[in-house]
Amino acid sequence: KLGVDCICFTNNDKLEYDDCEVIYVPMWNQDSVRTARQIKILPHKFLPRHYDCSVWVDGKVRVHKNPQKLLEKLLSSGKTFFARKHDKRDCVYAEAKHLIGLANTANFKDDPSIISDQMKHYREDGYPENVDLIASYVLMRNHNDKHLMEFEEKWWDLIQNYSNRDQLALPYSAW
Repeated sequence: KLGVDCICFTNNDKLEYDDCEVIYVPMWNQDSVRTARQIKILPHKFLPRHYDCSVWVDGKVRVHKNPQKLLEKLLSSGKTFFARKHDKRDCVYAEAKHLIGLANTANFKDDPSIISDQMKHYREDGYPENVDLIASYVLMRNHNDKHLMEFEEKWWDLIQNYSNRDQLALPYSAW
C-alpha cells in the first residue's frame, strides 16, 4: 500500500496488523519510554540486516506522503539523516525550560531535576544556545552509515544517563 515495508515494534504481544509486520519487544526495566527510544535511536540494532534505510514514525503520527519518495529524496541528497526542525523552539535550553514547566501538569514528560542536571552538564561543557532543535516524531536515515551509528550511540547514551526526552539529547550528541 505504501510502497515500503511496514514494521511495528510493540510491547503488546497480541497486536496484529494486516499491512504491517509486528515485532514484539518486551520492556526492559519496566521503562516503556526508554524501550521505545532505544528502538527509535538505534534502528541498526533492531531492524533486519537487509534494510539499508528506515523511516521512523512515532505511533501518534499519520503519514500523508509516500515514505519511499521521501527516502529517495534523502538518499539523492547524499545525507544520512533527516528530521524536521521543531516548530515552536530552536534551542535545547528553551525545550528543557518548557518540559520543566510541565512538571505538575497532565503533560508531564520527565523529572525536572534530571532535565536540569542535563542542561547543567551541557552548559559546563560549553554547548551553545540557539542550536537547531528537531521534532523527532519522523526520522529518516541511512542507518548503515558508520558515522551515523556512532552519533546514535552517543544519543542513546545520553538518554540512558539523563532525561528520556530524545529531543534534549540529539542536538548535543550531534555537536
